[in-house]
Amino acid sequence: MLDGLKSHYKRFGKFAVVGVLNTLIDFAVFSILLYGMGIYYIYAHIGGFIVANVNSFILNSLWTFKALRREAVVRQAISFFLISLCGLGVSTVALSLAVGVLDTHAPEMWLPHLFGKVFASGVSLIWNYIGSALFVFKSAGDEGVPDDS
Repeated sequence: MLDGLKSHYKRFGKFAVVGVLNTLIDFAVFSILLYGMGIYYIYAHIGGFIVANVNSFILNSLWTFKALRREAVVRQAISFFLISLCGLGVSTVALSLAVGVLDTHAPEMWLPHLFGKVFASGVSLIWNYIGSALFVFKSAGDEGVPDDS
């Protein structure tokens, strides 16, 4: 039981490292689209999500969960992107709410869209981890204990 708990903490740590990298990619693409190209913030959010999400699938499947299987890659990819699309929905709502609150209550705030994006990223973190662990990278016969090798 204790080994299983340690394994989940270790795997969550890897998931968090990948998440930080993906967040940097997401924020870079978001900022370029929003501030550099003048694209509406929701569309910039979706663009950043798509680029970071592809990177997320590759790194999480090869390193975090070590569960990319040739015979199941299409199923895993579809499951991953469906879970992530739900996370995109959650984070888009969170972003919209945060920007609305910041624009209303702190109109002088510098870069409200970027602060809203930080909030939105935090909101979707847990959803994406649970979805990935339970539905995407769980192998047949996996009893909840990840591969620590």
